[in-house]
Amino acid sequence: MPRISVVMPSYNQGHFIREAIDSILSQEGVDVELIVMDGGSDDGTVDTLRSYGDQLTFTSGPDEGQSWAINEGMRRTTEDIVCWLNSDDLFRPGALQTVLEVFESDPEVEFVTGAGRNIAGDGTLIGDVGAQPARLWELIHHRNFFNQPSCFMKRDLWFDVGGLNEDLDYVMDWDLWIRFGCAKSVFVDVQLSDNRSYDDNKTNSGGQARLTEIEQMVATYTRAPAPPVLELYGLETAIKAEETSDEARPELGRRFMAGMSERISGVDARGAFGAEFSFSLTPRASDDRLVAEFSSVARYVGDQPAPIVLQWRSEGNGSGAFSLEPKPEQQEYEFPFTLKMGEVATIDVVATGQGFSPVGRREILGYLDRAGSKR
Repeated sequence: MPRISVVMPSYNQGHFIREAIDSILSQEGVDVELIVMDGGSDDGTVDTLRSYGDQLTFTSGPDEGQSWAINEGMRRTTEDIVCWLNSDDLFRPGALQTVLEVFESDPEVEFVTGAGRNIAGDGTLIGDVGAQPARLWELIHHRNFFNQPSCFMKRDLWFDVGGLNEDLDYVMDWDLWIRFGCAKSVFVDVQLSDNRSYDDNKTNSGGQARLTEIEQMVATYTRAPAPPVLELYGLETAIKAEETSDEARPELGRRFMAGMSERISGVDARGAFGAEFSFSLTPRASDDRLVAEFSSVARYVGDQPAPIVLQWRSEGNGSGAFSLEPKPEQQEYEFPFTLKMGEVATIDVVATGQGFSPVGRREILGYLDRAGSKR
């Protein structure tokens, strides 16, 4: 039977933790190693944990915060596939079996993400979380498209990129997903988890401290002075602020939802690019080749298609050009620069050439299948 290690950080979540644990241990078709890292709860959590006997292992005592607890839990895991579930969230029935089947179907996959639901503190359904497959550029410059309890990864990937940044309190998962941009990932359009949303959780109560952390985290991965992510999460902070008037909130909410749904950088609803677009890439190891892989060109104009030239530039890394030829095979371009592990380069592209007739930013060129690194 396939196995997975689940780490659960916990602190005074006694009113939620039994439901969270049961959602893990009730998963069918999967053996689970459950490791609970409790920060010294005094609300009955420890009695609840003891009641499960050898179905889980736990420690309870003062620690160095949530990120440290998750990292320490990961160091204690023994399985190849790992994840963490906060003690107020839930796995949906069949979630772990679905995820492990994806990993088993392709040994090169290192990161699996999925859809999920938002639920209130009392478990009432709020709605779908809106998780989507995200490109690295969007994760850095636009927003976090991933739903943390619906994210699963290879244990080796976790330790190769260094795990969670323990200096972060609010966006340590988002920061990790950016560093996972080096890995082959798959998005599963299945609701794998329930993310509990209520006034006291960190996302909703972080306020200006959370916004400041987002700004600092994003600045480590891009040289853009004002990426749209800053305005977007500034709006979210303003909506939740006590000093914001009830009259102002509807308009702020409209602007926020419009920004959340927008696909940035010339990408249309099918995932294809327009005449101008950007993407980012980061290496799996410092000596890796940095490459972009494109599928065949999807649309030409004229009876005799010609190559489409993609002219690129990357601040601090130079510029160049490469062609998408009129042939069905996937094409690869290797960039003439290197990055250290953890560094990210943004590539800005403009498409030109006789074979391309621009029709605004939504003209379909082809698909960027992957931007990353190869050994």
